[in-house]
Amino acid sequence: MTRALWVGLLGVALITITPPRAEAHMGWSAPQNWVLLGGPLCLSYEGQGGVCSGFEASVVHFNPDDGLWLGGYFDALYHGASETLRLSLGPEIGLLFFGLDGGVSLESGPSGSEVGYVLRALVAFVAITPYLRYGQRFTGDQGYFFEGGLLLKLPLQL
Repeated sequence: MTRALWVGLLGVALITITPPRAEAHMGWSAPQNWVLLGGPLCLSYEGQGGVCSGFEASVVHFNPDDGLWLGGYFDALYHGASETLRLSLGPEIGLLFFGLDGGVSLESGPSGSEVGYVLRALVAFVAITPYLRYGQRFTGDQGYFFEGGLLLKLPLQL
């Protein structure tokens, strides 16, 4: 099995270990702060297709009165086909189920390290979130990439 698949399977295993009272945190009545931990299973295209997986953590503030959520995220993804590790960090904003995030990215692989940015559109269903991501590199080959996947996250109320 590839490293990307092993990392993805580990992420899914960690997500399925749910605290006993996690369901009690799902009621929306007042503004809430959440930590969401998990990871994506994704497909990436950057001249060649491939599978990617990794870890992601988000901290968000959700206001049920207007459906607005604001926060930040960090993720680390391993892309098997290109043998690269991509880290990204940035803000996220959403309204009800629809969200956007983006930030700076650092990529390390056989061709060296590269800096760039990423933008992602997502449809958040709390623990399961399909997404599409675009990225551009400023250094190195200055190429772009596309990624699509499914984030699986465990929501924990602060």
